[in-house]
Amino acid sequence: MENSVFVLGLLCCWSFQFSTALTNCCHVTRMEWESHVTCSGCQMEDVPQDLPMNTTVLNLWNNRIVELDRDSFTYLPHLKYLILSQNGMYNVSPEAFSSLGNLEYLDLSDNYLEHSAFDSLVFQHLPKLRCLYLHRNHFHLKRLYPENALSFITTLQNLSIDIFDGFTFGKGFLNLTNLGKLDVYRTGAERVSIRNTSFKGLERSVITHLNLDFNMRSIEADSLSPFGSLISLTLDSKKTLSIHEVLLVLYGLRGRNMESIELSQNHVVYSRNGNLEKSDLVFLGTICVRKLDLTRNLISGITMEAVLSWNSRVCLEVLDLSRNVVASPQMLSLLVLFPSITHMYASYEINTFTRKRRGVWSRKTTVFLPTSLRYLYLSHDPSHFDISDATTVSDSNELRVLDVSYPIGGITCSGGYINGLVHLQELNISGWKCTNPNTQFFAKFPNLSRLEAKECYLGSRLSLDGNTLFTGMYNLSIIDLAFNSIKSLNLKTFEDQSYSLKVLNLTGNDMDRLPLESLTFLRVLEILDLRDNLITTLSDTECSFLDVYGSNLDKFKIMLAGNPLVCNCDNLDFVAWLHTTKTVYDRDHLSCSTPGGDTIKIADFLESFEDFQDSCVAQFWLLISIILTVVCILMGILSRLAWQHSVWVRVRCRQPLKHDVYPYDIFISYCDQDSGWVMKTLVPWLDEKGIGYCAGDKNFSPGLYEADNIMEAIDNSCQIVFVVSCTFLEREWPLFTMKLASTYSFREGRENMNIIIMLNDMKRSEFPKLLRKNWDVIRPVQWPDDSNTDQSRLTKAREQFWKCLLKRIKRGNSRFKPAAVSESKL
Repeated sequence: MENSVFVLGLLCCWSFQFSTALTNCCHVTRMEWESHVTCSGCQMEDVPQDLPMNTTVLNLWNNRIVELDRDSFTYLPHLKYLILSQNGMYNVSPEAFSSLGNLEYLDLSDNYLEHSAFDSLVFQHLPKLRCLYLHRNHFHLKRLYPENALSFITTLQNLSIDIFDGFTFGKGFLNLTNLGKLDVYRTGAERVSIRNTSFKGLERSVITHLNLDFNMRSIEADSLSPFGSLISLTLDSKKTLSIHEVLLVLYGLRGRNMESIELSQNHVVYSRNGNLEKSDLVFLGTICVRKLDLTRNLISGITMEAVLSWNSRVCLEVLDLSRNVVASPQMLSLLVLFPSITHMYASYEINTFTRKRRGVWSRKTTVFLPTSLRYLYLSHDPSHFDISDATTVSDSNELRVLDVSYPIGGITCSGGYINGLVHLQELNISGWKCTNPNTQFFAKFPNLSRLEAKECYLGSRLSLDGNTLFTGMYNLSIIDLAFNSIKSLNLKTFEDQSYSLKVLNLTGNDMDRLPLESLTFLRVLEILDLRDNLITTLSDTECSFLDVYGSNLDKFKIMLAGNPLVCNCDNLDFVAWLHTTKTVYDRDHLSCSTPGGDTIKIADFLESFEDFQDSCVAQFWLLISIILTVVCILMGILSRLAWQHSVWVRVRCRQPLKHDVYPYDIFISYCDQDSGWVMKTLVPWLDEKGIGYCAGDKNFSPGLYEADNIMEAIDNSCQIVFVVSCTFLEREWPLFTMKLASTYSFREGRENMNIIIMLNDMKRSEFPKLLRKNWDVIRPVQWPDDSNTDQSRLTKAREQFWKCLLKRIKRGNSRFKPAAVSESKL
């Protein structure tokens, strides 16, 4: 026992030593007791000698190993699978496979091997070989097979080989008594004729599966008779023989019981389509076949006479007439003649008619189906179905699956419905025009468990209040509503599927958020597919809902790939949720757009998420700081403007100074247009009378704001004299001064504080409201009109003006003694 363990350890160490020396192009997959080595496309010219001894699979596809010598596989006694295809190989040494006693699978296809490349004893050391692939070689050049070499492989079960025109499987193949599958291909452009003697050498074999896939010139009727054990036949003439010619070759199989017959692409290019007649089915009618495939044969139909003469049709369970030109209504009407049929395929039919054909489902019609039929596939059919009224399927039907998707010509489910399919479990109506479907359309299928309705224009209908499309369908477990332009779902859309719906596909719609209202009803949902919608992020409420939903349902998964997700600072919570949640099935396939405009995979973004989160926090506080700074600056500016321009604010926020003796007797307020009169007329008079005054140009402090200078002047003057003209009240600062002084005076009860000299005749209504209210108290002093031509009267009026003005000034100023002049004289 100890010696065995020691030897095994040495073998493992030796194997590891050699495997590490392999070229980087090779890939080694190690298992417990064996190794699989792949060296594809490595440009090798020889079989590598440094392979692990326990190699069981060796793939040398697409190299340059043009010749196999006797030492090619000396150290690989455990090899079972060997692939040497596409190497340009032209010779094989007689001892090349002498060490491969356990080889079961050998692929020598796609090389330059001729019959002379194989010595008669080359395969004698392969007692376990079961599969041999020799197709796409050069046997056709000399039109000979290496029969002597092949005769030693008595264990062979699968053979793939080329044929050529005039080929014959001779006596060398008689020893292949275990051969069960034969795949026959063609090399070159020539067509091949199959004679009655072509397969004579295979009559001792037990071939059950035969595949004939090549261009044919002709095929004789009894050529398949050597295959006494055949149960599966595939015959594809590549559009070189018509289906009528191919059906005649079934003569050699007459009276057999077969699993499947596939006769595909058997029509001559540019030939006209036609019906299968009684004469075409004379030999097929004798074969009891379970599955019959007649796709791509340009068959336009089967006559009633032919079907009635088909004696063995009772055996047929699966019939595939897809991609022909069969009119579905005509074929469906014949189905009742096949008592055992379970599957019927008539999809992708070619419409070669220019006139519109009326479909099987028309107004108030009844369709009869055989009771054995379970699956009916009519997708991409060119017939123009019309179910604008009630269509009834016979009550005796047991149909389980119906596929009528993507009809060519269109079907509408508005107005009509289908009766009778009470046992239907799967329905595919993708591509129908269901903008306004009949409310009872789906209710007619009470046992439906799977519904596919992609591209059916159901978006507007599903969002309406009172939607009852799926009402009463308590067995629906899979609903596919992809590409229906759905923006939202009605609250109770899936109310009756609360305990049945497991898969909901909403791919390719226009939803920008989760349909939470509808999901709340679903108690067993496992997959919610929202790929390729318009979702940019999920709110905290939606994320929390999914987490709770997933915790209650262990199998629940949501798919979000293809949505325009956004990874920015506003969506930090959503991105963080993606990092931790287990409910998103396709997280590794999600992408999002970054603030820089780039698109990045979520998985890559999450690797640097913490750094991004820190930058977002810094940006947040920077933004807050900027906002607060801006607000403070704006408040300061607004406060300054209010202080500068608002009389009310200044009056409330600043009390006038109180002096026992004011620095100035009067403050003169005037506009620039009246400065000439003030300086040449008023100021000389004030100087003469010894009245101290403050005027803007003379006493204002330079650099101080205008409003502040005015406030200082008002506070330091006993009275304010306003020189008012027509332009005075149009100027900002003179008017501001008048409003401010008026508010001061009347608030403090100093009505004598204000003196108004009017240079022009002005109306009372033109003055500020407070002045108008106290007009009788203020009583402005009017400067005489200079246009008066009577000089004596003008002089007298001016004298009277100066006396009145002097009296006003003295009356409001305590440092002057009261004037003896009476008001009436003024």
